[in-house]
Amino acid sequence: MKITKEQKQETMDLILMHSRNAFLEEDYEKVKLSTISKACHIAEGTLYNYFKDKPTLFIATFIRYRSDNDQVFTIYPPNDFEEFIDEIIAILSFYMKIDNPILEKSFKRFLHLVREQKLVSENNMEQALLIADEYIYKGILELLNLCILDQVDCNLLFHVMEKQVEGVFNDYLYNDIDFDTFLSVLRENLTVILKPYVRV
Repeated sequence: MKITKEQKQETMDLILMHSRNAFLEEDYEKVKLSTISKACHIAEGTLYNYFKDKPTLFIATFIRYRSDNDQVFTIYPPNDFEEFIDEIIAILSFYMKIDNPILEKSFKRFLHLVREQKLVSENNMEQALLIADEYIYKGILELLNLCILDQVDCNLLFHVMEKQVEGVFNDYLYNDIDFDTFLSVLRENLTVILKPYVRV
């Protein structure tokens, strides 16, 4: 019997629901896909038909968790540069702050493992992280397109900004600074980088 598109979506939603429960209760390395598949009453092989590996499932779960727990972030045209920077920081905080301490610990540990290359299927991990990056940064790119001077290459400026965010995020990840400090340092750095190119 052929599985319908609706049935596939129901199974994916079920996997993500039980995956979310698992990652909210256990550290990343302790979560087993076999446990998630049993909770879903499906074969472990069926789970792999939906998610190629544990890193891909973790990122998909993280994205679903954020979308389920947050309202949609609405972009408003800022009136001045301070509002512009405030909105960028608000977007980053909205998508990057993890309120659940177990999930935050798992996310940090996950990225440690990615960078240490101790997880299998590196290509799948990179692809999953690119999906997360797109989810996080799309609001910022929209804001840049609204506010950057016409003669400035918005995509190039976005790339410079993206590298800055990644650099400060690594401090948050590896040097154990808290999230508020991460945002504060980022605000200072982005102010210097972006102010000459913003028209508001």
